[in-house]
Amino acid sequence: MDWLLEHLQFVAIVALIIGSMVRKFFEAKAEEREARRRMESSPPAEEYSEPWEPMGEFDLPPPLPQMTMEPTPPPLPSFDERQAAILQRHAEIEEQLRGIRESKAAKKARPARMAKPAKMTTAASPPKPGSIRSVLRDRKSTRRAIVLREILGSPVGLR
Repeated sequence: MDWLLEHLQFVAIVALIIGSMVRKFFEAKAEEREARRRMESSPPAEEYSEPWEPMGEFDLPPPLPQMTMEPTPPPLPSFDERQAAILQRHAEIEEQLRGIRESKAAKKARPARMAKPAKMTTAASPPKPGSIRSVLRDRKSTRRAIVLREILGSPVGLR
């Protein structure tokens, strides 16, 4: 209770706000009742409807002139030097394209190059003992050495 007396200004402002909201609510209700009363007392819309009558004579637009269709072809555009130059350039481009196509066809028709003969490997003959150089010259033995090192060597995580 002491708080209300100490903060009387805030309480008054809150009371005014609530009062204005209640007043607006009651005014809206009253306007709604008034609108309903007017709707009930007004005569129905059918009484006001009158048949439509034109206001006067309307002039029709004049008829369109009849066009005669004569089968005359449109005039051909004139063939000038510029168009002749364009056609000449097109013929040159077509000739170049034909040459390119022929060269491609000739390349496809050529037999494939002979495959390179397989190199003689020294794996058939055992390398001399202690000769690491001769072992590493052979591709197959080099690959085998790498694979064996990965398998038999220390794990990658411990290197």
